[in-house]
Amino acid sequence: MEIMMNFEDSRTFQEVFDEFVTSKKAQGVADATLNNYKYHLRSISKYLNIEKPFRDVKKRDIENIAAQMRVIGLAHNSIATYMRMLKTFYNWCRDEGYSTLTVPSFKEKETVKETYTNAELERLLKKPKKNCLFSEYRNWVIVNFLMNSGCRAATIRNIQNKDVDLDARHVTFRHNKNGKIQVIPLCHLMTDILSSYMKIRGGNPKDYLFCDIYGSKLTEDALRHAIVRYNHSRGVRSTSIHQFRHSFAKKYLLDCGGNAFTLQKLMGHSTLNMTKHYCKIFDADIAKDYDSFSPLAQIQTVTLIAFNYFCHLKKYYFVRRTLSCHCFEYFYCPRISFNICEIQKNIRDIKSFHFRNFNNIYMPVCKIISRGLISRI
Repeated sequence: MEIMMNFEDSRTFQEVFDEFVTSKKAQGVADATLNNYKYHLRSISKYLNIEKPFRDVKKRDIENIAAQMRVIGLAHNSIATYMRMLKTFYNWCRDEGYSTLTVPSFKEKETVKETYTNAELERLLKKPKKNCLFSEYRNWVIVNFLMNSGCRAATIRNIQNKDVDLDARHVTFRHNKNGKIQVIPLCHLMTDILSSYMKIRGGNPKDYLFCDIYGSKLTEDALRHAIVRYNHSRGVRSTSIHQFRHSFAKKYLLDCGGNAFTLQKLMGHSTLNMTKHYCKIFDADIAKDYDSFSPLAQIQTVTLIAFNYFCHLKKYYFVRRTLSCHCFEYFYCPRISFNICEIQKNIRDIKSFHFRNFNNIYMPVCKIISRGLISRI
């Protein structure tokens, strides 16, 4: 009998997938990502027979996976994650010449990131008593560190003593999701906290900064359980470590006046698109102080500031018209007009120009007049 050449690929879906994981490992893809690939395949295997020949898997089979996941009520974005992994896998297969199949896109829904409230953060950031256990003290330092840097849990666990430079007030992250080294500044408060903590923690330069009570590196589960216990002990129900990252991003943008471009660098995102996930703002936050930012309000808003100021035995009534969020025009009513050019005020100080605190209105304007910064028009 004549021997015939057999070019038919009889490998199973599982075998081709294993080759895909090996290829990605050779490319230097992070271990966490490789483990996610394997985890996703186990979940997908509930809806697809991964022992069937790879060549027999059709587009209809892939679409059926998403359909069945929706039937059982799996979260929309969870389905999107599985489909994104399959898309990556089949893109690799197409490059290798194993398949021409294209996985359909499954669009993710935009979600609002949950954050800790100011009241919760106040309880979590309150310094523990001096006679507390090391574990509680360490957890308090970790929570402060998370609100200073917004880093991930895996980064926290891998910081070594040598990575902290108290003199330069920065810390070096050598373990990031994107594999890049990152240098993050420390505020004065965080520098003082770390200085005190490191005296108690001790250890060698290569020891891990946030360790267990025996000085060993915290495991993923140990860190998660530590924060759960700490939050509950402070009366906070939310226990997500990643929620601190969301809280950092939100407060940086809204309360600290930060911008998305700097936030991108602080959070270690490769592109600005990734940062946009942390820039999702609640409607209530958009409405906050919107008069300071609305173009319409800047053009048309006229705020009456009435106060008594006797200068040369005259009584002045001033009207403040907002020219921009930093520049105001004051003029005397009804005949004599005065103009203050380029008065720069910090946005936080603008709030002092309210009737409820008359002195904060009266004194700044009195000082401006006494220094001769107002000129008659």
